[in-house]
Amino acid sequence: MEPRFEFTISYYIFGWFLLYYFGFVTYNPYIWLVIALLSNIIGEIYLIFIAKKPKSFNDYVIYIIVDIIIKIIPIWLLRNSIIKWADFMAGIYLCILVLLWMYIRLGSIQKIIQYFHDIQSRLVEKKASTPLINYLHKWKIL
Repeated sequence: MEPRFEFTISYYIFGWFLLYYFGFVTYNPYIWLVIALLSNIIGEIYLIFIAKKPKSFNDYVIYIIVDIIIKIIPIWLLRNSIIKWADFMAGIYLCILVLLWMYIRLGSIQKIIQYFHDIQSRLVEKKASTPLINYLHKWKIL
């Protein structure tokens, strides 16, 4: 199964950041931006050093640009903000909502598990595992 924008939690967290930064919501996404960035870094370290499956140079460039835009810049902008327990819990609720949306769209827990397995397989096989890189490859931009 190909990566889908609507199933990528990082994009929701970035949207949350925009809503928070411009004053539409009061829950701070800072801790979730950090968690998302750390999970990306750990995943890349795993692929390069443990699975020994590095991506193409173009994929790394796009991956880094996307991480800078949707994670690092927001983290920098929120670096001095106050984090509360309610902010963390808001992220938990967001994750639950995304999983619920996946359940509605895919139809079963088994299909959600299969989707995650397919994304992990794409990573190990050096295929585009994020929606943006996948579409850039499809459109022959990369």
